[in-house]
Amino acid sequence: MKKLLLVFGIIPMFCSAQLKIMDLSVIPLVPSGTSGNDSVQILVQIKISNPALSQNIHFQFGSLPDVGDVINGIAPITQQGTDYIVSFDGRQEIINNHDTRIYCKMSMPEYNAWQHITVFAEAISGNNSEHLYQTR
Repeated sequence: MKKLLLVFGIIPMFCSAQLKIMDLSVIPLVPSGTSGNDSVQILVQIKISNPALSQNIHFQFGSLPDVGDVINGIAPITQQGTDYIVSFDGRQEIINNHDTRIYCKMSMPEYNAWQHITVFAEAISGNNSEHLYQTR
């Protein structure tokens, strides 16, 4: 009986420490009044369950899910004081209430080519979270 209670006591602790990516949204940011731009800034917004467990956020823009044939990006997560920071392409964003954003610059051919984005977190342990997908 004690072993059974021990197992049921461990399972909730394990489940609560799981790393998840949630609420993916992808927004192209096109400045008003501009035409003939050769690039597009893309805002990738996500929610991460436990930033203290993660070391990187991976995102793959591709022709198919789980394929980064257009852009394959890695945004490291670091701790600065009590804040967790996501960095990519020279820009840093604080993870605030589990929400963060990544800005990704794409050329027009890259922007026109991607059809799917795949996002997942890499844990400090080396394991990956489940993948989250969005189709264009």
